[in-house]
Amino acid sequence: MKDLSAHTKLTPDARFKKSLEFGSLLAKNAAPSGVKINTANSKVNALVLSPPLISFSGKSLTPKDGNYDFKNPITDKTTLKEWSFVY
Repeated sequence: MKDLSAHTKLTPDARFKKSLEFGSLLAKNAAPSGVKINTANSKVNALVLSPPLISFSGKSLTPKDGNYDFKNPITDKTTLKEWSFVY
């Protein structure tokens, strides 16, 4: 995959430019049917959230580079009554 990404991966600036080009093309093609698409760059305020601390079996995990590293498998079983999955 690394070999392939060397040829296909775009820099953030190039990805942004391609996104704007696609938006303009989409707006142009949609215009005859009466659909208007705003191609202006939308900006939003963002907030970096602190990652949650995960504790189990007396140990606490904090993420490194955005990832939790479980080197030792969890062998205790438990029931999760309330949970969520975020993708």
